[in-house]
Amino acid sequence: MNHMLAISREDQVFQYRAVAIALHGGRVLLHKTEEDWFWSPPGGRCEMGETAEETVRREMVEEMGAEPRVVRPLWVAENFFTYRGRRYHELGIYFLVEFPAETGVLDRGDSFVGSEGTTPPLFQWFNIDSLESIVVKPGFLTANLRSVADSLRFISHNDGLNIAPGSDGS
Repeated sequence: MNHMLAISREDQVFQYRAVAIALHGGRVLLHKTEEDWFWSPPGGRCEMGETAEETVRREMVEEMGAEPRVVRPLWVAENFFTYRGRRYHELGIYFLVEFPAETGVLDRGDSFVGSEGTTPPLFQWFNIDSLESIVVKPGFLTANLRSVADSLRFISHNDGLNIAPGSDGS
């Protein structure tokens, strides 16, 4: 039985997440589900007694069938957003990761389907210089991916909008 680090109260959720930032050849790996209209880096909720680094590795194995090499933490981010009618307060640790050649991730092409759940996520490599052409969440990522600092940074961000299916304004 897993014990995800999340607290829910009525329409509010606090969660502790670990996120993988995979960069390769001027591109970043993002994913989305069939129901969502935005792209985000892969990751997931940490489990009780599990380090954030272990969470990143576990989530990538669950979602992609490949274990990355965790290079270093990039950002600790406090993010506020509303998703599917619930207000989230999320604490996330974002790690720079690499996928060694033997994992086969870099050979899967520009986009590929993941392996988790009944509706597996779609993964896609995007050029960092053209991220403005898609919706990326959390919103702080687009600017911060252009120039990844050499030291750990703290980011507090409020997306301030409802990220739910069909709420993209179109």
